[in-house]
Amino acid sequence: MSLKEQVYQQLDWLTDRLSTQVRTLALGTLVLVWGVLSGDKDSNALIVAQRKWHLMGIGGVSVLVLMLDYLQYVAAYFNAQGMRARLDKDPASTPKFKDLPTSFNLMMGFFWLKQVVLCGAVIWLMAVLGNWLWEYR
Repeated sequence: MSLKEQVYQQLDWLTDRLSTQVRTLALGTLVLVWGVLSGDKDSNALIVAQRKWHLMGIGGVSVLVLMLDYLQYVAAYFNAQGMRARLDKDPASTPKFKDLPTSFNLMMGFFWLKQVVLCGAVIWLMAVLGNWLWEYR
């Protein structure tokens, strides 16, 4: 296997792992927010009363991250279908993913956007909970 093939294989594995981590962290954030919002203890009631809209926003952003992950795979599907169509027309051709710029750029855009949005949601959650813990002490 050539070095180029090894690099592509490593990138394929890494992007899959990043997507898996994004889903895990987004779902974990959503579960934490849901738990705080639906809890009935006095400490939960205090944080919900003071920060309900922050928590709802964080939950909404977590769902947005999952939607961006889905849209990334939809764009990748269209990119692969376009490549397949080109190969069906001319089996001797060697198309590249970048040959279909719209679907490729959407796929890459959604990939990076979900990373950034998730980081923002986690930082927002940490700030809200940190502020609450600071006041609650």
